[in-house]
Amino acid sequence: MRRRSQNADHKKHVAPDSKVPTRGQIFADSTAPIATAGVIFDDGTAIELVEDQSQPQHLSLLKFDGNIAEVSAQVSHRGQVYVPLKLDPSVRHALRLPQNYSPCGSTSELFGELVTLFAKVCDLAEDFRQLLAPSFLRLGAQT
Repeated sequence: MRRRSQNADHKKHVAPDSKVPTRGQIFADSTAPIATAGVIFDDGTAIELVEDQSQPQHLSLLKFDGNIAEVSAQVSHRGQVYVPLKLDPSVRHALRLPQNYSPCGSTSELFGELVTLFAKVCDLAEDFRQLLAPSFLRLGAQT
């Protein structure tokens, strides 16, 4: 008894003029944009989700390669195009995203800024403020 091939079964469920891509075609087609909320590549390039400055309800992507930052509705890296992930409106409304980028400086500068901020908002002695600041740096690194 002869078995029908899986391919024959597949063909009977697809209209003859249908242009349904095969699984291999989907993965081989690197021209299709990839929706992302962010990714860090092995070369250090990072792509992340940001708010579109011209249309606050829309999203853009920020691509940073360590030297140059680019904000756009779509970015490309190594020949692959990336677009912002579509978010449910309720999630988008609750999510607070950056609108752009700014240089962050060194860790010691960030530490100094945190100690100064604590001096403004907390009634703590200098010694305690300096003990508290590294905790916030560690918390930021974990998120």
